[in-house]
Amino acid sequence: MKINDYKSTLNDKTVLITGAGGGIGLEAAKCFATMGAKVIILEVDEEKGKKSEKIINSMHDNSAEFYKIDLADEDSILKMKEFVLNKYGCPDI
Repeated sequence: MKINDYKSTLNDKTVLITGAGGGIGLEAAKCFATMGAKVIILEVDEEKGKKSEKIINSMHDNSAEFYKIDLADEDSILKMKEFVLNKYGCPDI
């Protein structure tokens, strides 16, 4: 089974991924983008987040957006919630 077998299965879906600045989070974000989802990269490290956004968008045009967030800060979480709901509606994953 290959990820490409699942292309388009998540078209028109929005996915939030924390820690997608590298490692497993980035690999998961790539997979979701390959399946057609819009991926919101939630990452505290701006450099890593922007790099991940660039990597994914080079693979799948305009399928990822980086959003800087500190999950230890409740205000940061509430601002992210408002941003996502206003721009994308309720996320699917």
